[in-house]
Amino acid sequence: MDTCIITSTILSCLVSFLYVGSLYCWPKQTHRIGSLAVSLVIRNYMIAPITEELIFRGVLSTLLVKCWSLRSTLIMSSLLFGFSHSHHYIFEINDMRRVTARNYGPALEQMTYTTLFGMYASVVYFKSRLIISPILVHSFCNLMGFPDLGAITSSKHTFALTLTGFLLWLLSVFYVYSNL
Repeated sequence: MDTCIITSTILSCLVSFLYVGSLYCWPKQTHRIGSLAVSLVIRNYMIAPITEELIFRGVLSTLLVKCWSLRSTLIMSSLLFGFSHSHHYIFEINDMRRVTARNYGPALEQMTYTTLFGMYASVVYFKSRLIISPILVHSFCNLMGFPDLGAITSSKHTFALTLTGFLLWLLSVFYVYSNL
């Protein structure tokens, strides 16, 4: 079997470490997909991951790495990816009808989360050399959403699983990045 396909599969699966606590809690929570309209499912889990990964990894990162170092490319494309998700925050502000200092918390969380995800997706893309890898990871992360911190911290067992998963994921990212 082709080495790129094996690498791609392994890297795509490593992101599940981040969600080990959430996956443990999931059967106890309502399943998110059951309540969503079909069009939202297609948009969030198929169209958005495909188009965003083609733009940010397939085009932007590929062009930037020709002019910049790999590290600079990872940072810049990830920051732009995070910033491009600030529209979630803009819709939230419009719903609230006013902007206050506490409104910035969710925006910073969203942008930090998507910037870190963008970094991971870029590493996956450059290591596997296949655009399908970050697309699959992106779809999975959209499905899981931002980890439910309330559910994760509700029990020591879930918190330990989440912390272990996060550390395993972090180690895998450092390992993969050091071998690019």
